[in-house]
Amino acid sequence: MDSWVLWPLLGLGAALHLRHEIRKEVAASIAANNRKNAQQLAQANIQSLVKATAQPITPHIAQAIEPVAVDLELTLDEGVLAPPIQLRSEPIPSASKPRVQNDYIATPKAHQEPQTSPVDGVSALIQRGIDWLLGGNTMVRVGVVVVFIGLAFLAKYTTQQGLLPIELRLSFIALCGLVLLSFGFIKRKMMPNYALALQGGGVAVLYLTLLATMKGYGLLGMPITFSLIILVCAAGCLLALLQNSQALAVMSLAGGFAAPVLLSTGSGDYIGLFSYYMVLNLAILLIAYFKYWRALNLLGFLATFGVGTSWGLLSFTTENHLPTQLFLIGFFLIYLITALFYAKNAARQAANTHLEFVDQTLVFGAPIIGFALQYGLIKHLPLGAAFSALILAFLYALLSMLLFNKIKQGKQHYRLLAESFIALSVGFITVTIPLALDGEFLAITWALQGTAAFWIGARQARWMPRLLGLVLYATSLSILLEPMTWAELSSPVLSTLIMAVLALILAVWLKKPLAHSNSSLAQTYSSVEPVLHPIFYVLGLLLIWLACATQIATLDQAGLLSRFTDASGDNALQIYLVAATALLLVFASMQWGRNIYAQADAAAYCILPVALCTFLVVTVSHSSQTVLADYGWAFWLLAFVLHYYSLYWADHHSELFTKSVRRFAHASSVYILLAVFGQSLYQVVHQSSLVTSAWQSVTFLFCATVCLILLTIWAGKVRNSWPLRDYSAVYLQAGAIPLVALIAWLVTLLMLTSSGLAKPLPFIPIINPTDLTVLLGIGSLAVWFASLRNHPQMQMFSSAISLRNFYVCMAVALFVWLNTAWLRTAHHYFDVAWQADVLFKSFAVQTGYAILWSTLALVLMLVAHRRLSRWIWMVGAALLALTVVKLVLIDLANHGGMERVIAFIVVGVMLLIIGYFAPIPPSTGDQHEA
Repeated sequence: MDSWVLWPLLGLGAALHLRHEIRKEVAASIAANNRKNAQQLAQANIQSLVKATAQPITPHIAQAIEPVAVDLELTLDEGVLAPPIQLRSEPIPSASKPRVQNDYIATPKAHQEPQTSPVDGVSALIQRGIDWLLGGNTMVRVGVVVVFIGLAFLAKYTTQQGLLPIELRLSFIALCGLVLLSFGFIKRKMMPNYALALQGGGVAVLYLTLLATMKGYGLLGMPITFSLIILVCAAGCLLALLQNSQALAVMSLAGGFAAPVLLSTGSGDYIGLFSYYMVLNLAILLIAYFKYWRALNLLGFLATFGVGTSWGLLSFTTENHLPTQLFLIGFFLIYLITALFYAKNAARQAANTHLEFVDQTLVFGAPIIGFALQYGLIKHLPLGAAFSALILAFLYALLSMLLFNKIKQGKQHYRLLAESFIALSVGFITVTIPLALDGEFLAITWALQGTAAFWIGARQARWMPRLLGLVLYATSLSILLEPMTWAELSSPVLSTLIMAVLALILAVWLKKPLAHSNSSLAQTYSSVEPVLHPIFYVLGLLLIWLACATQIATLDQAGLLSRFTDASGDNALQIYLVAATALLLVFASMQWGRNIYAQADAAAYCILPVALCTFLVVTVSHSSQTVLADYGWAFWLLAFVLHYYSLYWADHHSELFTKSVRRFAHASSVYILLAVFGQSLYQVVHQSSLVTSAWQSVTFLFCATVCLILLTIWAGKVRNSWPLRDYSAVYLQAGAIPLVALIAWLVTLLMLTSSGLAKPLPFIPIINPTDLTVLLGIGSLAVWFASLRNHPQMQMFSSAISLRNFYVCMAVALFVWLNTAWLRTAHHYFDVAWQADVLFKSFAVQTGYAILWSTLALVLMLVAHRRLSRWIWMVGAALLALTVVKLVLIDLANHGGMERVIAFIVVGVMLLIIGYFAPIPPSTGDQHEA
């Protein structure tokens, strides 16, 4: 063998040997530890037992128990034999109950095996078969299986070889079945398990023989074979009752239910089929009266409704309605009564009347499957399904009342069954509604039913009815608000108000923690109810608002609102009424809502959003009118009154609003007021003859300037009255800073873009809409800054902006304004087009700039000379230098123009004047200024 094969094999062998040695050492170590632990435990037990024998037994205990001698002999691993200890102890008497040996009664166990998942269902079924085969008398069960297989092989062999006539072969097999059945019945007392196994095998052999006789060889006719199968089935059930064997009964009836399917000739005789099944089901009902055999009940239920459903899907016609209806009612009543018998027998066999037993498959499966089949039978009849569901609801309600009477008599095992019948009654009433009513009445009825279910759950401290009630209400609300349903509502206002009242009722019930059981599901649900409390309160308010809005829309469609407005223009009264309704609901919530929801005054948060949304909707949908038209002034008055009322309420009666939220609310009122004032003034100008002039462009700047001045005057001083006592600094800072930024932006925009057209008035430099508004804006900034510096609560903020920096900003703004004012003057008086490139190329404009800048430089330098301010003089000198540079670069290009002559002469004269009257101040003056 090559080395590349040999060495790996040797390595593998060495590894296996090493693993064996390691495992051996580990096992030895574990065994040693186990022996040591066992020795210590044994010694501890001996010591505790010795101490126990030394303590005397109290007299009253010694009289209550019977002495029992227990010999305990402990042997240690080392071979030391502990002396036997004689103990006289006694067990505490307990009321032991007989153990019920039944696979279908849920008895408590000390240890329960974990449940298998659905994925392991096949393996679990195989395991049950193995357990049956290997449990009990394994030899007998294996023997029955082997004999059954052997007989099948014998029949096949004799058929292939042609040894015996077919009649003789089948008779021999049937005889073997009868022998097994008879011998098993004879041995039923001596060897019960053995006997039952033989009888089950005999029944199976007889069924197989009869099936082969008719279907395989045609030796017997259908009536004779069917009669014999019924006879075998009855005999098997009788033997099962005599021997109390559920397995034998299941096997016998399984053959009975399978016989019509296996022996079917396709004749379509459904009456004969269901009559036969009715006899079998009555037999099951009779057995259920005496026996607690759940498997037998399930067999009959599944076989009957399975075959019935298959026939209904394949062969049912309306001509078969009446007989099929009678059979369906009969089968349903049989399994309804069977479920009652099940609860009675289960409690009797468990010997404990406090246990609750319900066969869930029969209790819920029979009505659900039965109603589904019933719907297929009578779906062609008007309201047939609705009446069927109503009858079932009434039937289950009546049964639940009867069971509750029995519960009052002490039969507690009916409690769970009675509650299940109540649930079914409620369910069928719920189903009746959509089958009988249209969308509107369906939604209202379900909402009422859901509210009632929640109330019942609250009274009974049960979480499932409460959850069902909330689900029903949510479902009904979704149906009501569905667009198609809403469009067809006969009285949408009334329906919505009913839903709103029910939502508020649920909110009241959800206010306090509701009692419930301590199950995990109940605890999970209880954590959800506090979250639902505010949701249902808000939902109730929203539904009231929706009802009011719907009514207002109805009035508007009827033309009633147009009587109060100008019918020729857009009508915004409907929007204002809807928004005012929302504001009034907010006020009502703040005043009285806390009886339902502790934090109902949180509705005050909605005032500003409602006002803002109203402003946007009116501005967009009615763009040709002001927001004060159509009684808009009344709405805005109401909005501001309620807004400040909510702020006053928050400061004096509520801890809901945080301080930062209150500050924002106070500052936001300034912005809303500015928007309303600005939009109204803009629309007034827009609708007048001033639309193409500068009057329209200065509207917003004028409004912002006026607001800032009024705000500064109002909040500039600390007053003892509310709200300025606490919020004057807020208005000057948070309320005014956005206005300041807006004014600065509008001033810049207006200076650079507005031509100053003052139609119908003539243009006058400085005294025109643009220049006056710009000066007013710059002046308002100066007033605001001065008030800010003088306010006692704003010293820290105002110190962040130095006075010199503010002066510089104001000087720059005034310088830009002077330059643009000259541009507007040149545009109107020198016929220079209002375009940037044309203005720049105009020598008249450039000459004016030279004269203006040199004049400004002269003024600055004279002032600096008088005040001995070196830095002001330097600013003037810089401006003068800029003027000279402009002369060289721009004005010098005007060859032969008078503008160039004027510019140079004026600038030269200014330089001479400055040199004579305003020389540079000494440096000491600058230091003094500093």
